[in-house]
Amino acid sequence: MSEYIFESYKDKLKIISKYANILLLFCIIVDPTNVLFGIKDISFVFFVLVSLPFADFKWWVIPLSFLTVFFLTFAYALLSSFSIDVLFALGFAKSFLFLIYVFWVDCDYLRTAKTFYYTTLFLSMSVLVIYFLMLLIPKSYAIISYFSEYHDNYFVQLGVRNFYEIDLFVLYHRVSSVCVVSLAMSMYLFLSTKRVSFLFNLLVFAAFLFISGTRANMLSCILVVLGIFLVYLLLDKNQVVLFIGLFEIALISTLVAVLFLLLAKDYSTDIKSGHLQSFIDLFSRNPVKFFFTGFGPGAYMYSEGFQEVISLTELSYLELIKNFGLLMTTWLVMMFGIPLLKNVTNVKNSKLGRFSLGLSYLAYLFIAGTNPLLTTSTGLIVFVIALYLSNKNIENEFFERIN
Repeated sequence: MSEYIFESYKDKLKIISKYANILLLFCIIVDPTNVLFGIKDISFVFFVLVSLPFADFKWWVIPLSFLTVFFLTFAYALLSSFSIDVLFALGFAKSFLFLIYVFWVDCDYLRTAKTFYYTTLFLSMSVLVIYFLMLLIPKSYAIISYFSEYHDNYFVQLGVRNFYEIDLFVLYHRVSSVCVVSLAMSMYLFLSTKRVSFLFNLLVFAAFLFISGTRANMLSCILVVLGIFLVYLLLDKNQVVLFIGLFEIALISTLVAVLFLLLAKDYSTDIKSGHLQSFIDLFSRNPVKFFFTGFGPGAYMYSEGFQEVISLTELSYLELIKNFGLLMTTWLVMMFGIPLLKNVTNVKNSKLGRFSLGLSYLAYLFIAGTNPLLTTSTGLIVFVIALYLSNKNIENEFFERIN
């Protein structure tokens, strides 16, 4: 009798845990800066508390690695009296604490990837509706612009980017780049099932990435779609001749697009160039800290990009080296590589499924290199999703019922 009551209790707690996971992912993806609802931290604590009976600690090395690197370098910076932004450093620690989410990465009942997918789809469609609303009803621009500025542009950013004298109205949401993973899932599921709904989702994600106005998002969108389609022709259709022909066309077109986007001079390019030069100067003056200790999480530096002293730039991998040193950054980057290694050996997925996941994850790591997203809770959720899918079948995640 007691065993029956215990199992009934676990079943009910599992349902609560599932909905707590949905709430958590919604808050992280839709409200990454916690300015709209203000419950991101609460939702995380709630999920952890109700999900403890189902935790699996086999991935303990991941959060331990990140937290150890943080506390070692943070303590060294404090003892050495380095100039650091303490509040920003504590934000690092909070983001790294989110990595305990990997303790539930093997829980099938959570349907984490499916929840992530449909949450990003909801976000993409919502932003697209707002975008076209502003185009069709100009007065709505003032309302949305006021809303954005009221929240210090933490939620969305509006503007116009100029590429070769062509003005492009953009609406940038801070987590738009995570949709490159959902884009790849849509592409794979459409090619596997031929369901029109997944083609529609694919177009939504692609449009969302393009209206964000960032070159990394645009390039990644193009490369992911073309890459998956070409591999589909080769592996699933055995169309070797067609694959070669389209590959050559795609290669030339992609190179043209890359050159077009990368060579376009604008305000963002000038800032990143200034950041890069400042990093080079900083590391060349401090080779020992560059290799071993870094300057501590949240360390201040002077940037030619902004022409002021700052604690954060958009060049994420160089930021990691500045904060933690080259050796510890290498270790953290190796942690980010775990999903790729597991994905290669994931026999539950088809070759096309493994390629789709691997390519999209690499694309995100590329995007995160030019945006300050890699070590935030938003960026780390992509790491967790990739790790989750590296031992799952993507189609079963969407179509197989699990209680």
